[in-house]
Amino acid sequence: MSYRLAVKIIRELAGQGTESVMTFHVMGEPLLHPDFEKILRFAKQKGLTTVLVTNGSLLPRAFTARIRPYLDCLIISVTSDSKQVHERRKSGISLEHYRLIVKEAVAGLLGSSTHVLLLYLDQLSSRSGKSGQEKIAGGWREFLVKERRDSPKKSKAPGRSKMLFINQWKKSRRAQTFKLFSNVEAVFLPVSFSWAGLYSGSGKHQAGHCPDFLETLSILWDGKVTICCGDYDGRMALGNVTKSSLKDVLQGNQALIQKMASLNKKNLLYARVCQGCFSPSQGRKGAL
Repeated sequence: MSYRLAVKIIRELAGQGTESVMTFHVMGEPLLHPDFEKILRFAKQKGLTTVLVTNGSLLPRAFTARIRPYLDCLIISVTSDSKQVHERRKSGISLEHYRLIVKEAVAGLLGSSTHVLLLYLDQLSSRSGKSGQEKIAGGWREFLVKERRDSPKKSKAPGRSKMLFINQWKKSRRAQTFKLFSNVEAVFLPVSFSWAGLYSGSGKHQAGHCPDFLETLSILWDGKVTICCGDYDGRMALGNVTKSSLKDVLQGNQALIQKMASLNKKNLLYARVCQGCFSPSQGRKGAL
């Protein structure tokens, strides 16, 4: 996505007069964008709540120190502490090096106004279940005890829209959380979805029902507006913001939105991309 298009989208969101959350992710690594810092800064200056979802491999401590005034929430998709799963992600660095980068990034944000979520997919970790989660969280606490000496005792109280987003996000995913520091949490997901089939899940989930439907919109790199961040090729696109305003895109496709909403209430998946996000034994065949 070009910087110019990103600015157009941000201005439209900010002009709505409501609290809006802008999350940078959608099936890719936002930190690879050459103008990411500029886009993030502009979004914050326009009053949006800013969230970054990243695998963390491009988060050196100096970088997090630069962006933290403009970042409300950082979600690091650690995914797993398993070497085998880490290699499947093809990040190009060893698990040991990756852990070091993530630790440095978190240490650079201790006590700041940026809320940090360390995201794990439970059954992909080498130590899953409650006891495994506690061991992973305990390892983080041990590390943070050493780092907190040079950090503020308390972080700045988070804004209402930030905490509303964080709490809804965790609740919709049935997450198990562990408080590690005043602004840092470890979050374990049961994996009832699989991000376009990248992982296979066996979590219990209401068959064919998307808990996030119409709670969010995703805008892809080419301007396509879709209802799901997993729809990375825009098969459920409602329109394109390069051709019209975001408001016009949404108002012009109410019939399609209502059709998808009706199917979702009946536990029927509208598209095959939705099927890829759920446990194979729980989902149903999509229409597209």
